[in-house]
Amino acid sequence: MNDQLSELSETEGGRPARLIKLKQFYDALEESPAKVEATNKIVEQCYDWLSEVVSEAEKSELQKLHESDHEKCHKKVHEYLNRVEEEKRGQIEEKLPFCEHVWYGKAHKHENPEKNSGSEKEGNPEANTGKEENKVEEKKEEEKKDVGEEHHEHHHVRKRWTHRHRRDHDHFSQDDGVHEHHELEDYLRTHLSWLTDEQKAEMRSLKAEGAGKESLRSKAMQYLEQSTGEQRSEALKQLASGCRELLRRLFGAEAAEELKQMRESGKTFEELEVKIGKMTEALDDEEKRQKAREYGPPCKRIFALSMSPPQATTSRRRREETKTEITQRLEHALKTHLSWLNDEQKTELKADTEAGKTREEMKEKVMKWFEGIGEASEKEKARELLKGGCRELIKELLGEEAASKLKQMRESGATHEALVTETEKLLGELKDEKKKEKAAIYTAACKQIFGVKASRKRRDHHHEEGHNGHAGGHNLNDYFKTHLSWLDNTQKENLKTMKGEGKTREEMQKKVMEWFGKLEGEPKKKALELMQTGCRELLKITLGEDKAIEAKNMKESGTDINTISNKINEWIDELSENSHLKKLALEYKPICRQLFGVEEKTASRKRRDHHHNHEGGHNLEDYFKTHLSWLDDSQKENLKTMKGEGKTREEMQKQVMEWFGNLEGEPKKKALELMQTGCQELLKIILGEDKAIEIKNMKESGTEINTISNKINEWIDELSENSHLKKLAMEYKPICRQLFGVEEGKRTSEDHPKGRKRRDHHHNHEGGHNLEDYFKTHLSWLDDSQKENLKTMKGEGKTREEMQKKVNC
Repeated sequence: MNDQLSELSETEGGRPARLIKLKQFYDALEESPAKVEATNKIVEQCYDWLSEVVSEAEKSELQKLHESDHEKCHKKVHEYLNRVEEEKRGQIEEKLPFCEHVWYGKAHKHENPEKNSGSEKEGNPEANTGKEENKVEEKKEEEKKDVGEEHHEHHHVRKRWTHRHRRDHDHFSQDDGVHEHHELEDYLRTHLSWLTDEQKAEMRSLKAEGAGKESLRSKAMQYLEQSTGEQRSEALKQLASGCRELLRRLFGAEAAEELKQMRESGKTFEELEVKIGKMTEALDDEEKRQKAREYGPPCKRIFALSMSPPQATTSRRRREETKTEITQRLEHALKTHLSWLNDEQKTELKADTEAGKTREEMKEKVMKWFEGIGEASEKEKARELLKGGCRELIKELLGEEAASKLKQMRESGATHEALVTETEKLLGELKDEKKKEKAAIYTAACKQIFGVKASRKRRDHHHEEGHNGHAGGHNLNDYFKTHLSWLDNTQKENLKTMKGEGKTREEMQKKVMEWFGKLEGEPKKKALELMQTGCRELLKITLGEDKAIEAKNMKESGTDINTISNKINEWIDELSENSHLKKLALEYKPICRQLFGVEEKTASRKRRDHHHNHEGGHNLEDYFKTHLSWLDDSQKENLKTMKGEGKTREEMQKQVMEWFGNLEGEPKKKALELMQTGCQELLKIILGEDKAIEIKNMKESGTEINTISNKINEWIDELSENSHLKKLAMEYKPICRQLFGVEEGKRTSEDHPKGRKRRDHHHNHEGGHNLEDYFKTHLSWLDDSQKENLKTMKGEGKTREEMQKKVNC
């Protein structure tokens, strides 16, 4: 025994390695009353935590479920596991494989050996123990009852569930040496128990046909993407639990705790993703790094979905919170933004919940405790945690998009006052009475936590800022380091003097533009770039990240500058009339229009040509260097000729796909990759970076191509009907679907029944409703007779190039 203890203490590799060694010692014991006694003691120590979280009634319920329905029993045990403090839960799970090995297959034999022997064999190969062991088990029946009878059923269930939990955490992965064989049935009872019976049947069918873990995981992720409502909620809960355990096993308990703290403090999914990426790169164990890379994409997708706003539940559940829900909400708060409270205060809040105290009363109590913190560092820590709670509340009340907009404002340097003004505006637009009530309760407290001053002082500050603040004081010095860094020292001092004299923002802008107008060559180009960058940042602050990206995408896709300007004006008009953001936008709009208009005067002709000749000229040459670099010289010349003859985009695409179809082997694979890359870049332009990333994550996690295609179609349908981006998407969608379908079904669409219709639509792209649009925007300078002339040309079937030539005469 002493030798074994010594060997255990000298075992390298930490607790997992010592547990494996302990398992070997245990297996080496001969079947005897001593082994039975050792077994009972191990089991009792392994599962003593159950008594801390399960009541007598729940024990009884668990035993009945265990005797009648194992699947329901496993779900119930999963529920009990969540009651254990997370730090302790991790310790329990780490040693459970050994505990399970000791106890597995023994819990039933003292009750009904014949009944259970078959089922145990089916559930796990280890259950097929020898007859001698079974006899010893029967002989020691009374002794087992004395030592731990009340735990036997619960331990067995707990053990089997956690056995699967440990194996399943990385979704069809291999385990760490304690267990080797995994059954699909285990997964269908644990992390995949959210699947419908029909979906489970399909999974079983795939397995029977020889599908590997990669295919099964892909199918599971497909079901996740298709899920909604309660099914999705349960799916994310189960799958995220497995991914979190994977993180713990790969990076250790300390790193897992750090990630947990980041998540609970309100860090974004992107910030967590970056952190996990750094942890992965820092791994020394190549096997762990490989596992992280293999299971990273599906877990990344699972975490992204689980951190999104929850889907709406039924109206009844929205109106009425049960006592259980209130308790769960409080437990979450005590582990996150109220974790700074001492044990006595936490107990008092729990008692208040039981007594039915209102949110208002409990909030007042928390704020009183907060104000009573004497130590500055402790108070600051509590403040940061409470800020996280306020941000979580804002996301819950206003949704992800509004919360993201406020976050962008904050990161762009907006003042507390500007943030409060915008938040109050958004809260004032709430229609849901329950949300309005909740906002009324917590708004004042959140203002206090963020340190916003009294309203009168805020008004005075804002009034001062409206005249000078944004262009003066600290902000003016900031501008001298960034957007106005091109000014010389004399000009900078001049602006400071103007600010000191109380000059308006408009007067200072006028002076800046006067100096800018005197510049020439490279200095002027540099100054223009710096100030345009300032306008773009202002656009993000006033309209939000999404609209700023949409404006950027419109510009990159060749949309006319006036069309973009009109769209921005529409968005500004939608802002609340008296909001700080609208005032800011209107004050800077003239100078920003002027700055972008400078570029327009020198390049408008080039942009018009680019917009109308999207397949030709310089762009065609660009494609020859990138997505169409696989073409030979004669094919490139052929395309140039087609462009010169006024062939449509569809006709040129058809020719390209004909050449592509003639390729074989590696050249075809290379061409496919290049053209798919072009489609992916187009996707970013049309739908934005966020949606492009989401599509990439779906693909990497094994989501089926048709599911991804349907999601893209939904997003395209949401685009404005007459927007340039939607037209661009519709024109390129067929060829991109065909390119990504080549891998899947090798479809061709040269004679697609809708091809002619699309060509006709494209051929008429300059006429009908679109031509009328152009007459209102970048062709508004034409007189009536010239407009009629173009309509006539369109009616006669003239090409786009012929009409452009007429316009440019």
